[in-house]
Amino acid sequence: MTTPLNDLIRDAADLKLQGGGIDAITETAVALAAHIRDAQAALEPLKEMIRDLARVDRAEEGGHHVGYEAPNGRVSVTFPKQRYEARKGMDWAKARKSLGSDFDVYFTTVTTVRTRPDINDLLSAEMERLHDGNAEEILQFVELDEPTPRVGFKPDPS
Repeated sequence: MTTPLNDLIRDAADLKLQGGGIDAITETAVALAAHIRDAQAALEPLKEMIRDLARVDRAEEGGHHVGYEAPNGRVSVTFPKQRYEARKGMDWAKARKSLGSDFDVYFTTVTTVRTRPDINDLLSAEMERLHDGNAEEILQFVELDEPTPRVGFKPDPS
């Protein structure tokens, strides 16, 4: 039995093997994305129901993992260990003063070094100053990250 989804999957496989024009590729991609969107929307309430049932089963069995067999696979629910996180937006100087020496018992202070948002402009200007600039030294401490271009699909609402 063939379904529209099966046809799309076959079309995508054919395009992968044989190539195709941008119109055929994007049409197939957007159609597949629409099926994924619909499947995700249908899956979300089921996931909530499974989480609720797993909480009950976990209370009876204990542990951090609950699994269910299905005729066509398996469903697993993993419960991450609960943990406390430092609140965002806190006045940490005030917290340190309030807790005194106990602050370091409960919290770790981390210093993060990041490039400035305008580093491209700064480095360009630095490289133009051939003799007086220190671009070579700066380049020892940074690396160029070239992220993979993102591809998004926006199927028309069904």
